[in-house]
Amino acid sequence: MPTITSTPRGPAVDGVLLQWGAVLFENAPQRFKGAKDPYPNLKLGSRNAGEIRDEIRALTRCDPQVMVKILSDQKSMGEVRKVLKYVSQDYMLPLQDEQGDVYEGAAATMGLGEQFKYASCTVPEKDGKWRETFHMEAGMCRGTVDAATLQASVRAFAEAEFPGHKYAWAFHAHQEHPHVHLVVRTVNSDFKRLNPRKADLHRWRETFAAELRQRGVEARATRRATRGATKASTVQWEDKAAEQGRLRKRRGSDVALREDTMLAALTAWKHVHNALAKSDDPRDQQLARDIKAYLARTPMAQHLAESRRERQTRQAEVQPVRQEPTRPQRRSR
Repeated sequence: MPTITSTPRGPAVDGVLLQWGAVLFENAPQRFKGAKDPYPNLKLGSRNAGEIRDEIRALTRCDPQVMVKILSDQKSMGEVRKVLKYVSQDYMLPLQDEQGDVYEGAAATMGLGEQFKYASCTVPEKDGKWRETFHMEAGMCRGTVDAATLQASVRAFAEAEFPGHKYAWAFHAHQEHPHVHLVVRTVNSDFKRLNPRKADLHRWRETFAAELRQRGVEARATRRATRGATKASTVQWEDKAAEQGRLRKRRGSDVALREDTMLAALTAWKHVHNALAKSDDPRDQQLARDIKAYLARTPMAQHLAESRRERQTRQAEVQPVRQEPTRPQRRSR
């Protein structure tokens, strides 16, 4: 684990938690290239210090993380019909829309597709230029939530994040983790188009996790860098090919984070750790020890330690061998 150095003792531990907790658990500020401090213009987040402590405790005790991701987008009705067929598992699973209406069977599912076509602006039959629907997945690890609670949480999440949008979803329980597939029309009733960015995805995960917690499930939506994870999430076709035994090799590297992103997260953790360690509250001091123990076993810390060893090995290999200077020979008279 990288060495955690000390910071000046301050009168307000909570102030440090508010500042650096925003980096770890909210939308981190833009980094400035070449700056000594990776976050020179740091601002306070929306959480209070008690909520930051709760987030840290949940992370160090390894509360399960929610999953919300966009799998694909569709630009024509041909693609929309295909994704509805896939989500319904060839019309074998019921679909439920934003009104709570249930659609079962091929005819009902195709009728639902026509509703997607004429919701707000019309979706072209083919060769569309705009993303007309998003196909999303939301779920949890197996054994962490029952089917009814998961579906109720997804329903509340969709109502909160996609008001005025046409959407439909189906529950899948046949893979490693129970999850819901959700198809959302990008244009809502006010003709505003959904154009999600990374910050929107993070907010969606937080909303979904909050809905699960309201129903008694300990769920969190912590960023990958904050929790010290480095492995890239797989894409849909890779998971399906792996299930069927057709996947020869996954694409890319297992490490999905840049090293400067990892180091920036450790910088934030350093400030939080040191503030808690210097607190007069024994509970804060214990939380600091929990942070240090947690970070030491993360893949991120192990990756950075391995990278440091590799750099040291390369530098040793290219280091020129120092030779003793030879004395000039005397000429004989």
